[in-house]
Amino acid sequence: PHRFQLEDESVNGYDLTLGPGGRIIPGLVGNALDPRGGRTGHAAIRRYIDQTHHNLGPFDWTWQCWLRLDQPAREGDVLFMLRENVAIGPYPFLKGVGKRCALVVGPGADNFLFINDASGLAGVPLKTDGQRFQGESDEWFHLALGYDSSNRTLLHWINGQLHDRATLAQPLRRLPPTGENVLSLGKTVAGKHPWPGLIDEVRLGAEAPANSDFSLPPSDLPRDELLTLDAGPHLFFDDHLIAQRQNLTRSVCPPEYPVPPPNDWDLFLRQHPNHGDTHMADLGPHAPDPNRRFLRYSYVHSYSAAEQRGGIYCYYGPSLHGPWIENEHNPVLNYVWAGQPHARYSVSDHWPVMFDPATRQLVMFFKTYPLSGEHPELSWYRDERFNYQNRVISGFRRHQGIAFSTDGLHWSNPQHVFVPDDDDYGETQFQTPMLSKRGDLYLALIQHLRDDVDRSVAWASWASSRDLYHWHRQREPFIDFGREAWRGDKVIRPAMNDEIYIKDGSMVFSFSVTGSHKPPRAAFPTFARLPVDRFASLSSRRGGGGRLRTKRLLLDGDIHELQINCKARETGEIRVQIVDERDQVVPGFGLSDCDPIGGDHLKRTVTWRGSKSLDAIQGQTIRLEFSIRDGSLFAFYLIGPGWQGEKDYSAAAAAIADAALDERPVGPEIDEARVFELLEIDAAGRHAIANMDLAPRIVQIRHALPAGYSYPGDPPPAMLTITPSDQSAGWSVEENIRWLTLQPRSGRGRGKLNVQVHGLQLGRGDYLGKFSIRLHGRDDTIVQVPVHFQLQ
Repeated sequence: PHRFQLEDESVNGYDLTLGPGGRIIPGLVGNALDPRGGRTGHAAIRRYIDQTHHNLGPFDWTWQCWLRLDQPAREGDVLFMLRENVAIGPYPFLKGVGKRCALVVGPGADNFLFINDASGLAGVPLKTDGQRFQGESDEWFHLALGYDSSNRTLLHWINGQLHDRATLAQPLRRLPPTGENVLSLGKTVAGKHPWPGLIDEVRLGAEAPANSDFSLPPSDLPRDELLTLDAGPHLFFDDHLIAQRQNLTRSVCPPEYPVPPPNDWDLFLRQHPNHGDTHMADLGPHAPDPNRRFLRYSYVHSYSAAEQRGGIYCYYGPSLHGPWIENEHNPVLNYVWAGQPHARYSVSDHWPVMFDPATRQLVMFFKTYPLSGEHPELSWYRDERFNYQNRVISGFRRHQGIAFSTDGLHWSNPQHVFVPDDDDYGETQFQTPMLSKRGDLYLALIQHLRDDVDRSVAWASWASSRDLYHWHRQREPFIDFGREAWRGDKVIRPAMNDEIYIKDGSMVFSFSVTGSHKPPRAAFPTFARLPVDRFASLSSRRGGGGRLRTKRLLLDGDIHELQINCKARETGEIRVQIVDERDQVVPGFGLSDCDPIGGDHLKRTVTWRGSKSLDAIQGQTIRLEFSIRDGSLFAFYLIGPGWQGEKDYSAAAAAIADAALDERPVGPEIDEARVFELLEIDAAGRHAIANMDLAPRIVQIRHALPAGYSYPGDPPPAMLTITPSDQSAGWSVEENIRWLTLQPRSGRGRGKLNVQVHGLQLGRGDYLGKFSIRLHGRDDTIVQVPVHFQLQ
């Protein structure tokens, strides 16, 4: 509901914008921020501020927002507060909360106090329009605070009128960049002194403030943007497509649950193995390196801060079934031990990933943790067995982050996307979001976890995005947990990622169900079925009519047909008309021309007086207007050469495609040349190594997964003989492969090296890796040794 958007603009500096507002029409709130929230203990917005222009200091800046009061302001009420080193001591008490930089209401509510502890400013008074802060009002007004660094002067405006200025004895100082600084809007970081009304359209710009009155900024209300739509499905899961709607209610559609799995589900999983704790991504036939087209990821726990090996590990290979080559620079996303600086940006288990062809990048969700000291009002925790993270980083423990990569090895821009807000209750946490895409809509099926209820409960609900940065959560459960005490389905976990199973007019989703979050928790699979694209409906009231008008649309490509996904009652109907950029009905495409649609249709072609062609609107900017009487609308489809409709999943067709991708380059009989090629070892010199002989040249270990065990165990080690030509020469080994251990690490003269492999969290398949042997002497010789581990 409330989002920060940070934009780097070379001319205007950095703009920090809080949502679109409601100040144009009196009484319209829009999604303005109410800092009071639903409960205590929630600061409005908190983010790292280090190394950005939002750490206010000795440069030109202007901070401004729109305000509305619901009750008189009181001394100490907060508009914004920057705070250094937010951390906690013995849970849940705050400690180490350092210097402040803030704007708060002063005594008598006719002045503000600007606080900057780093500069020794306990409260610089700034006179304001005191009448505006004395009581309830429906009027929005604009407040601004600026700093003129050349004159060391603070300036304060109300509605663009300069009210006061104050010259400082010395320049402002920034908070020291520690990695634990926090920005809070509308409250202190401890959730105290909330602003007694609404805050909207907050902007913080690194530009020189005006030294007199200035014009008010334009509103951030959503503009009537132009959307370019391709052929394909377009869902009304959020308001992205909608400019206006009347008398329509959106609701999440419940699935059939539980249902048996499809008959060909096992084949589907073999061809789409991105499921449960197996996460893979296909870069497609245009991958820069065909040998790294398929990427496979696993998570390695870090059991101590000293180990420094935890995080997300990547393996790459040329086919859907490998062989999987260990990335030498693993982990690709580090685990940062809890309580250390920047732990908020660390990753933990649950790491679903997918490749997005539209943006040509990989997208990964991962579990992470909140900033130290967040939600400090949560002064209890009911289970000491799993209390470590909660003691170090208090309150809502598990969040969901997102990261992006173009090659799968180098990841950037980790962001928090699912964070508890004031509409959540108790100890709300987020886990295991499974990501998929439908048209231009990104869908995440999230696990909502409550460890403070019973022995933990969890349910699944939807979130959606159009750009992968801004996400809209649906509050209603898609799959709820068993509410009765005797039921065993207390924890619902989404299990399917990337691909959606579609067949016979239905989408099938898989889940893992357990009786508790922590042991004992034997899991069993379960399934839900939903009519295609009926995630959410826009429904008119019974006996009434609703209207929906899209934003301005430009249909890309040769779109020749419009279909809708709809359902009307016996007395209901749905009609569609097309209007041009001047809001004039395109001749022949009005509501009166449209053939009414009744009944229940997953895809029904819209016709106007018997014609379904959209040739007359090619290249035009249009709007679609839907009239819905006693019915529901779910989606519409643009039909053209780029998309004629999805094809049902076919095991036979998928098997043909699977066989085309599956080279099976490594098997029981090793193709030695292929192994060297995949590991990027110089094959020409592999038989003639100067100054040293190795036997065998390729280390091969096969191991069968023990029946009835989920952990593969460790097979007996292989032996590698090292024979230097100079028996007095010393040697050492180097490796960075998680599933490999070498002993000894060094020696002199002829020696034997134990090569031990570990199954860890690996699944069945072929794994390739390499380690180096360095022969020390006048001219060091470095030889790379391939390892083939086959887990059967």
